[in-house]
Parts: sequence; structure tokens; C-alpha cells
Amino acid sequence: PPDASKLATTTREGIVIWSLGMADKLLLPDSTNLFGFFASSHSVTFSPDGRYVLSARNTLGERGVFIINIWDTKTGELTYMPNDPDHIEHTGSIAALAFSPDGKTLASASADHSIRLWDFQKRERTLTLQGHLNEVKTLAFSRDGQYLVSGAKDGAVHVWPVHQESAQDLLPGPWNPIGFTKDGRHFAADNREDTVAFFNTKTHEVEQEFPVERGRFGPPRYVLSPGGSFLAQGLPDGHVRLWHTGTRRSTDLKLSEGRVEVMALSPEGTILITGERGMGTRWWELGDVPRAREVRLEAGRVQFSPDGRTLAAFVRNTIQLWDVPTATMRTNLLFETGPGLAITFSADGRLVATSEGMGDTEYAIRAWRTDNAELVGVFTGHKQSIASIAFSPDGKTLASSSEDSTLKFWNIKTQQELLNIRRLGGPVRSLIFSLDGQTLIGRGPGALCFFQAPL
Repeated sequence: PPDASKLATTTREGIVIWSLGMADKLLLPDSTNLFGFFASSHSVTFSPDGRYVLSARNTLGERGVFIINIWDTKTGELTYMPNDPDHIEHTGSIAALAFSPDGKTLASASADHSIRLWDFQKRERTLTLQGHLNEVKTLAFSRDGQYLVSGAKDGAVHVWPVHQESAQDLLPGPWNPIGFTKDGRHFAADNREDTVAFFNTKTHEVEQEFPVERGRFGPPRYVLSPGGSFLAQGLPDGHVRLWHTGTRRSTDLKLSEGRVEVMALSPEGTILITGERGMGTRWWELGDVPRAREVRLEAGRVQFSPDGRTLAAFVRNTIQLWDVPTATMRTNLLFETGPGLAITFSADGRLVATSEGMGDTEYAIRAWRTDNAELVGVFTGHKQSIASIAFSPDGKTLASSSEDSTLKFWNIKTQQELLNIRRLGGPVRSLIFSLDGQTLIGRGPGALCFFQAPL
């Protein structure tokens, strides 16, 4: 422990606790033959307050194998983690244990290539960290307890954010995140009270609001351009109101005799895709006088890539990928059960990630090249339908949420799962990354949720 008042030693008789400065010692019960052939000093540790000593059990005992023994250093009383012997977490030898400085979180590393984080007071696992490609051997927390460093047998070192939910991680209210502005200083969100608000990224305070009309049924009657520079709203009289969100200047464009359903707006606010009853999908080039371009596009939903060069159009069991500068279809993606609602582009527009629709039993996410529809990765691990997907700005990480109440982070190059956050109380929807890639925002049950992304 920090006060150096006790010393734990492993002997043939078991683990012995010595009280330094005194001649007292305590032989811990059921502490022999714990480690098998691969004993490690990293697999025995004191809690920061010195009240407990912990060790891995990597040999079969009455409570199972690959569990954590916890002894009271005064009485020798033995308890275990996990508590339920029928639900063992690790599937390989536990090589290292480490406490956070405040003693609230315990980390365990294993030969099964994973790390577990535990709420030590509740004796419950809170997170599973996966991303190493070899046996994890060592662990260390940063002094502030915000990060965990792990080292593996192959020499790989990973740095993980340790998520401790606090009031700052939640923004109560029925907000739905839409996107970040180009400078990253604000993020936009809407609610069912017909408002699009721009929040300060650091303070989470509302700095701008725009009145919009959502409609009782169907999709919203407004759309924000990628990068948040422009907001388009369909009006009942056939006009579309185009806002420049930075200056709050607006222009009303007459596009129809009846209501126009706005669908997608290009990042620079120069191309607008609309839907009208009896007119189908229309492609508008905006200027002093809007011009409808002759494009054979019939889609129920469309979405621009962040770079504005690709348009994804949902047409029955396909997603068509259109080349925006030439207004021609470049390629298409075919789906056996139809495309799911979750779709996202990488920041450079080179990749698109998609999910399957109703009837899907694999619950996989697929990443494709947007120039030729080449499949570059499949991400599997969710147990129910995919709710939302988001690329990190550097294109190296993919975040996904599911109806199974989990949030996962993936390495795009290797398709390895980096981090799995469970028990969210429901799916987290509308995921968006901050521009620095360190924060992920999503709509949780009754609040906006903020998550630290793995480095």
C-alpha cells in the first residue's frame, strides 16, 4: 500500500502479509497454487488504502479459474470477483492487476488479449477493452486516473480513456445531435419543439437557435448541410428557406406550388435535393435563380458525403452512390434485406459504412469504397440491429451502437473491436464525432451522451 506498512510475499505455503515495523504476519487462506507455471508480480496487488490484497487465480479452484481473489489484510477473509462462478469473464490467464489512484476501478489484463475494468466497490465488471492482438502483460493507470496504459507480449502499447460517467457526460433533454460545425467549436442538435440549436462544444451551452417545423409524422422538414454552414427548411407555400447559420441571413427560394420536403443539402449550400408529391426527387442547383437539373433520381432518402463529392441515394434494396460534380450514378451497393437506417461517410468521402435492414440476423457493419463499391471491411459483434454508425475524423476508428444497448469502437484497418461499452439502458442514436476525434456524442434515453473515444 502507499504507506509502505505491509508487504505481500508468495511462498510455498501461500501468500503471506507482513506488517512492517512489527513482527506480525498473516498467511492468507486458499492462497497456494494460484498462478500455475507463469507467476507474475503484476498479478498480485494491494488496494490503494491497504485494506485488501488481490491476486489472480489461474489454476482451477472451487470457484473456477481465471478469477480474482480478494483478501482482507486484517482478517484474511476471502471473497471473489466475479461473484458468480457460472459467469467467468476472462478466458485466459490473468497476467496483471492494477488499481486506479482513487481505488474505485480495478483493471485486469489477460492472455485472452483483453482487459476488464471493474467497479471494485460493487465487484462488477463495467467495461471490456479489446484491441490487442496478443497476450496483455502489463497495466498502469495515469496519475489522474483518466487513462490506462496496457502492454502486450508482441510489444504493442495501448492508451485507453477510463470513462467515469458524471454530470458533464450527459446533457438532459430530448436533443438529437446532427453534426459539428467546420471549426469544431459548436455542434448542432434538434428537438421535438421545432428548434435547431447550436451548442458550445466546451460549455454545452446553447448559443444559437433556429425555428423550424418538424411535422407530426415522417422525417423532419429541414436539413443541415455537412459542416453546419447552411440550414434548409421546407415551407407550406412551396418555398424553401435557406439559412446561413453563421450570419443568420436567410433567403426564401420558390421551388414548387406545394410543400417541398427537403432531403439533403451539399456542404457549400449550392445543391439541394428535394422530394415532392407527384414530382419525385428533384436535384436543384442553387444560385440567384434556382435551376432544376435533369437527373433521373428516385429515392426515398439521400445523404451527401462531408466532402460534397458523393451522394448516397436509398432506392429499394440498393444504395446508389452518385458523383455530384457530374450528377451521374457512379456505382451502387446491393443489400439482400435492404439497407438499414444507419449509414455514414468518412470525412474524406472515400468510405461509406452501412448496415442491413429488417430481416438481418448477422448485425454486421460493412465499409465500402465510394469510387467502386469495393468491400473493405466487415465489423461483427453486435447482438441486435445497428442503431447508428460514425467515422472518426482521421478515418481510423468506427463507432457503432445497437439495439442491444452497447456502444463499440472498431479499428477500421484490422476490423478489431477496440472498446465495448455495455448496459447503456437502451440504444444510443445519431452518433457524431468531435473534430479532434476525442469525443463521441449520441442521443441516449432522455439525454445527449458524451463518450471519450479510445486514442
